[in-house]
Amino acid sequence: MVIAINNSDSQSSKENGKDIGNIILNHEFLDGLHLWPPNGCHTFVVPAGSGYRNGLTMAVVTKRTIWWQGLEQDITSRVSAGSSYTVSACVGASGTFQGSVKVFATIKLVYQNSEMKFISIGKKYVSKESWEMLEGSFSLSTVPNEVIFYLEGPPPGTQLLIKSVVILRSSSTASDESKQEMEKAPMITTNNYFDSQSSKEDEKDTGNIILNHDFSYGLYLWNPNCCEAFVVPAGYHKGLAAAIVTNRKECWHGLEQDITSKVSEGSTYTVSACVGASGTFQGSAEVLATLKLVHENSQMKFIFIGKKSVSNECWEMLEGSFSLSTMPDPVIFFLEGPPAGTDLLIKSVVISCPSSSAWDDADFGVNIITNTSLNYGTNGWFPLGNCTMSVQTGSPLMMPPMARDSLGAHEPLSGCYILVTNCTQNWMGPAQMITEKVKLYLTYQVSAWVKIIQASGPQSVNVALGVDSQWVNGGQVEISNDIWHEIGGSFRIEKQAAKVMIYLQGPAAGVDLMVAGLQIFPVDRRARFRHLKRQTEKNFNWAVFGNELKRYWTEAQQGNFNYKDADELLNFCTQNNIQVRGHCIFWEEVATVQSSVQSLNKSDLMTAVQNCLTGLLTRYKGKFKHYDVINEMMHGSFYLDRLGKDNCVNMFTTAHQLDPSAFVFVNDYHAEDGSDSRSSPEKYIEYIHHLQEHGAPVGGIGIHGHIDSPVGPIVCSALDKLGLPIWFTEVDVSSDKEYVRADDLEVILREHPAVEGIMLWRFWELFLNRPNSHLVNAKGDLNETGRRYLALKHEWLSHAHGHIDEQSQFSFRGFHGSYEVEVTTVSNKITKKFVVDKGDDTLVISVDI
Repeated sequence: MVIAINNSDSQSSKENGKDIGNIILNHEFLDGLHLWPPNGCHTFVVPAGSGYRNGLTMAVVTKRTIWWQGLEQDITSRVSAGSSYTVSACVGASGTFQGSVKVFATIKLVYQNSEMKFISIGKKYVSKESWEMLEGSFSLSTVPNEVIFYLEGPPPGTQLLIKSVVILRSSSTASDESKQEMEKAPMITTNNYFDSQSSKEDEKDTGNIILNHDFSYGLYLWNPNCCEAFVVPAGYHKGLAAAIVTNRKECWHGLEQDITSKVSEGSTYTVSACVGASGTFQGSAEVLATLKLVHENSQMKFIFIGKKSVSNECWEMLEGSFSLSTMPDPVIFFLEGPPAGTDLLIKSVVISCPSSSAWDDADFGVNIITNTSLNYGTNGWFPLGNCTMSVQTGSPLMMPPMARDSLGAHEPLSGCYILVTNCTQNWMGPAQMITEKVKLYLTYQVSAWVKIIQASGPQSVNVALGVDSQWVNGGQVEISNDIWHEIGGSFRIEKQAAKVMIYLQGPAAGVDLMVAGLQIFPVDRRARFRHLKRQTEKNFNWAVFGNELKRYWTEAQQGNFNYKDADELLNFCTQNNIQVRGHCIFWEEVATVQSSVQSLNKSDLMTAVQNCLTGLLTRYKGKFKHYDVINEMMHGSFYLDRLGKDNCVNMFTTAHQLDPSAFVFVNDYHAEDGSDSRSSPEKYIEYIHHLQEHGAPVGGIGIHGHIDSPVGPIVCSALDKLGLPIWFTEVDVSSDKEYVRADDLEVILREHPAVEGIMLWRFWELFLNRPNSHLVNAKGDLNETGRRYLALKHEWLSHAHGHIDEQSQFSFRGFHGSYEVEVTTVSNKITKKFVVDKGDDTLVISVDI
């Protein structure tokens, strides 16, 4: 792979450009990155024939942490004043985004006093797996010290792809005399010119997503809505610069700015605007802050942010907040509100996302491991314990699959690996200190290739972190053969630590460990949310009992069954049209089995099992749609050890015979996150296959979902291996930061199309399974996690309205779930409820009117 070529044949490049009049040299990257420096990011060239993107030569701009980072070329010596130039660039984008993103072409002008100005040439929407032609034009009245052309624009974390760039001189029509006059005249600054670099630095300092927030650059990026506006300098209104919005014929006429590229769904933004009003009104007038959202079907929606009463000639601070459950295009912020004829005054506007402080300057996708390629031997690494490390060659060149899903196109690995020998304890292995590199509240993905030799049986390998005195699991895999395995996982640190160490451990003493290509990088989970949007179908309006159906609750004393609590809960759900899962019939963890049951001999235990099944499923036949027949069988084995595998099969067959309408499930935890080799997807499906091969009618796979720091590609990779319909049966996520907890929950809710349903495991602050996992606080108020959940639920609910056609029919598409239809006639109103189950067939509902 070509990274950069410094000894390019520049003369050849110039000749190539001369043939077509192109002022861009090395315009197709045939000379690597010669004359193309990256702007604050990383870049490499993929050669023709690589197989990536139809085998075309292209530049890949990666590790972009800010939207304006891209690729640039100095064209100062090849442009002249008074000439017009046309630009065409073949561009694309790669990443986890959904839909399309914008790519911009820009000119940066640098003057003698180091002042910088920027000219916007053009923009183009690009989608994944396609090339688009970005076109535009520009001209210069004078030529400053430097003229830099560059391409920028996709959101952070998205890779910018460039196949070719052509800039042609289209005309030079001005006479020599007029050129001289143009050179003498001062440069006119219009709305195309803007010191955006300075503004970007200003906004970066404050976290403000509003550009030109105090009108230092006139009305640049601000548009009057059906009225007129101008900016007055300091000294006009109580000595302050301000925008004056005048000739307002309606109260909603005001000033607006497009903030589409600077907001994301799920985040909460706070707004503060210094506003006033001037006119003949008496008393006070109201100023409003509003969002205008335009969706794909051109439907517009308005979100009220906040309002403030202002007196004549007085400044007031208007404050409010908003969040977006979906990401329309565009998203317009505007100020409006005083009565028609009143001038609206605006001094400054600040919109920030306080909940995203952990994301500020986050280098998404950037590996924090030093010398991961081992090009410098073991520099940066040290052996943990009395073991020996050496560098060898022969490891895979390809990035591990789960990391590749997150990072996209990437340079090949080096083929070098660390060989760890002479381990006398299973905790020994290669280690590295990463204290200064880990940022609080960011979710990090872990990926590496591992291999063992000289092992007599299966071995567990673990990526671990030492966070001061705490051990944190970064991923675990069980391997037993002499091939390379991917190990993947994730972690997040939420308290400042004095020392953070990453290390690999696990094989038994005397077993040699090989480690290659360790990658630890923060993941942009919100970018993946956009990718997963519209890919998920979920059931709603389900309930699960925490304890009331478990055996230690219904049979606290052997032989005495008590279903009072379960009956009450079931009646409540039935009255409210809520479907219910039966959790759980048997629990394999010995600590959860009553002592009276543990003391039974095999024969009596088999009788007790049969009585439990008969009593429960006969009583509730047809009332529970699912049953978790065995819970946590990968972590416990009480019934398996006492009764054998055949009797575990019998639990499923008997349950199905007693209630054929119910689906019977297995249910366990940590199959989805790579943190526990006991319940890896491979072992889980092996257990299920054994049940099925012996006649057990397993109808679905339950995964608890008690998960920490989930990463989409890791969860998705695990679920891909399971096959059967999947339900997350006990989901809770924990973080002391509400917005981090909300992101965790959204990963689980969106991630995989095979997930047919999700059960939340407690949500109220006063009744939790683990701390900092609530959606509703003690007083009953929603927190950010709860608001995110309701926003997603609203996104997935189906709404339709209209008139019947000539055949007296009304058709619509909708998600699975429970519905209520209301039909209104001249004299009557009829309602009917129905359920849409999974399937491709058209469901026909008849309504008699």
